[in-house]
Amino acid sequence: MGAKWCSMAKVCNHDRVPVCGVNHAGDIMGFRDLCDMFDFNCIRRRNYKQTACPEDKSVLSVSRRPTNSYYDD
Repeated sequence: MGAKWCSMAKVCNHDRVPVCGVNHAGDIMGFRDLCDMFDFNCIRRRNYKQTACPEDKSVLSVSRRPTNSYYDD
């Protein structure tokens, strides 16, 4: 699975449009953009897939909770 995310991350162009991803356990995480999610999946060997962002940002995983309109490490 990691190789797929890494190859997608290499060719992706960052557009800074925030997205959210969900993993198999149902954890929702915010990302700076889709490329950021690909990078995260590649480096951390995770499998987040794009999903709708929740209205309540407090439910996002703490490590990537949004500040302003972008998602920080």
